[in-house]
Amino acid sequence: MQSNFPSICANSPHLQTLVLSNPITSLRPFEDHTLLRPLCQTGIRELYLRQCSAPLSCFVDSPAVLRSLSFVSLHDMPHMDELWTLLRREEIYLSKMDVDRVSGDLIDYVLAYEGLEVLKLRCENDNPVDDALGRRFWREVVGKHRETLRELEVTPRFEGVWCFEATLENQVFRCTHLETLRVSFNFRSISDDLMYLMSSVQPSLGQLFIDSPPLCSPRHGPPPHGKSEGAARIFMERTVARGIGGSLECTLLSALDSSRNYDMKCYTNYKVQFRGPV
Repeated sequence: MQSNFPSICANSPHLQTLVLSNPITSLRPFEDHTLLRPLCQTGIRELYLRQCSAPLSCFVDSPAVLRSLSFVSLHDMPHMDELWTLLRREEIYLSKMDVDRVSGDLIDYVLAYEGLEVLKLRCENDNPVDDALGRRFWREVVGKHRETLRELEVTPRFEGVWCFEATLENQVFRCTHLETLRVSFNFRSISDDLMYLMSSVQPSLGQLFIDSPPLCSPRHGPPPHGKSEGAARIFMERTVARGIGGSLECTLLSALDSSRNYDMKCYTNYKVQFRGPV
C-alpha cells in the first residue's frame, strides 16, 4: 500500500473523498511522509479515517494536503489531537465533523471559528475532565455556531453532562437554522428536560432523535428504585405524542435495560416515529 497509494492518488485528479481504514495501522512511520502528498493537487474535501493508529505525521507531510478539507470523519483514531492542533494553527476550518472522541484540543479548535454546519460527537468517557468539556460544549461551542448549525448529534455513552439538560447555559434553543437534532436524556430529569425541549425547539427543526445512554454513571448511582428504562420509553412516547406539531418528525431511540442491572443496558431496535400533528 505504501508504494502504490501515491501513484493511485496522482492518477485520480478529481478525487475529492478519501477513506483510509485499518490497513495503515500496520505501517510504521516512514521517513519521507509522502502518503498523502499527491492529494495536494486534487483538492480533497472529505477525509474518513478509521482505526488508524499511526501518527498524523506518518501520512500528512504538509498542511497543504488538508487545505481544501471541509469534512472529516474520525473513528478509533488515537492521535486525533494532532489534527485539531494542525487545523487550528493553519486556520483550516471545517464545515462538517463526525468524531468519536472529545478532547480539549477539539473544543479549542471549534471555538476558533464560526460556520460549522454539521457536528456529530460520540462521548465515551465518564470523568470530571469530560464533564468540564461537556459544559463548555453546550455553553460555548453550540453558542459559537448557533447561526449556522443545521445538524447536531451528541451521543454519550454515560448519563451525565453530555446529555441534554434544560439549563440557561444550553444554547441549542438559539440555533435558528437547526434542522436535525439527536440528543440523549438523563433519567432523573427526563420529564422536565424533554418537555422543555419540545416546547422550545425552533421552527426550522424537522427531525428530532431522542436517545438514552447505554450506561448509567457509577459516580451518580442507579436511577430511582422501581423505575426502569421501559418506563422512560413509555413516558417519552406519550410526552412526544402530545408535544409534536407541524412538520416535525420525531424518532425515539430507546435503550431498554433489566431492572436488576442499571450498569449494563443493551440497545434494542425499538423505534417510534411521529410525523406531523398527532
